[in-house]
Amino acid sequence: MNKAPDRPQPPALRPVEDEAAADLSYIVETSPAADPEALTVLARLHSLAVAEATWQAAADERRGARVVLRQGARILRRGGPA
Repeated sequence: MNKAPDRPQPPALRPVEDEAAADLSYIVETSPAADPEALTVLARLHSLAVAEATWQAAADERRGARVVLRQGARILRRGGPA
């Protein structure tokens, strides 16, 4: 009875590549457990504190998925299946 009418959803937009984002130190990325090679960058951040909070939120939301916080090639935090 209180169901909203079905509305068409707008297509998902891909993030715009930002040259300045490449200079940000910390990267939070995720991949599904079934395909660990299919990485999706969730965020590029300058602050370690904000990067850790972002990683924690992503790990909490995506249970069962691999979520990684890294600085360059160095992995700082890892969650989900190995």
